[in-house]
Amino acid sequence: MRDEHRMQNTKDSFTLYKQKNMRKLAEALEKQQVDNDVISLLEQINADERFVTTSSCAGRIVVLEIPILGDKKQAVFHGCWHYTPTFSELQQALKKFTAGQLWLLAQPPIFHIAARDIDSANLLLKVGIESGFKNSGIKTLQNQCMVELLSTERLDMPLGADGTIYCDDLYLHFLLQIAEKVIKRSKEKRDRLGQTLTIFLKNGKNKK
Repeated sequence: MRDEHRMQNTKDSFTLYKQKNMRKLAEALEKQQVDNDVISLLEQINADERFVTTSSCAGRIVVLEIPILGDKKQAVFHGCWHYTPTFSELQQALKKFTAGQLWLLAQPPIFHIAARDIDSANLLLKVGIESGFKNSGIKTLQNQCMVELLSTERLDMPLGADGTIYCDDLYLHFLLQIAEKVIKRSKEKRDRLGQTLTIFLKNGKNKK
């Protein structure tokens, strides 16, 4: 009887948590603060009563200025694109660099999803890994099972320091080509995740 009561409390707690995060998502959508390329995926995940998304990114290319390595709090974004920018766009971002270190980042998609219980989290983790999100895992955060779906492809390249760019145009073109491949792979894996989720949710595997 006591175990049944505990399970009911856990269920009610997750239901409230999901309602809260769905309201946040609705507000973010209204303010156009959600990456367009992941909206359909978020809707797909949130349609299942066992899961709720908390944060996500479709994958992006970033020009980032930081005072010193690891100081994310003082970071300044000089460019942020969810597509491959033109070389002209990249150059415009580099012109804003004044001090510290300048980095070019190409980051893969990432999804944070709360699961009702550990069994649901394990199933979602399996879907993510089968879809190519090999850096995925499960964390416990604020009494919630949190699944992090993260791909492996990325680029982290220092470009300069103290206002000086150390790369010539030829090398910058090369880096941009690599970043473009990261974005292309990001789309492929997002599409694969959506397809795998469709099969998983349709079959209702291990649904309780």
